[in-house]
Amino acid sequence: MAKEEYRIKKRVFLNRNESMTAAAVAIVEDTSGRSGSNTEEWYGVVELSLTDCYRKVTYDFYLGNQEGRDAAVYKARMLAELINGFVEALEAEIESIEARKGIKAKLKAAVGS
Repeated sequence: MAKEEYRIKKRVFLNRNESMTAAAVAIVEDTSGRSGSNTEEWYGVVELSLTDCYRKVTYDFYLGNQEGRDAAVYKARMLAELINGFVEALEAEIESIEARKGIKAKLKAAVGS
């Protein structure tokens, strides 16, 4: 049996405290060395898993035909777009909170003087 190869096989913890269990796992098996007439062997593991302390969601990406491959890339791009948009919105919200905290501190200082 051939050694399994991966284009990516990575787990990242989603909290700075690694004792917390939230994590993301990305796996794309490299099947470029596979050939032969049994096309079932052409396709490897392709999945993205997200876990928090209590739940796990796994997205599978079917590559068995062109429609599946197109759908897999579409799904991955939509997830990436959503997450990137979420990060931008989160950063903007944090800036808004920090700005209000600054205004509140100035008002408190002005009232206290």
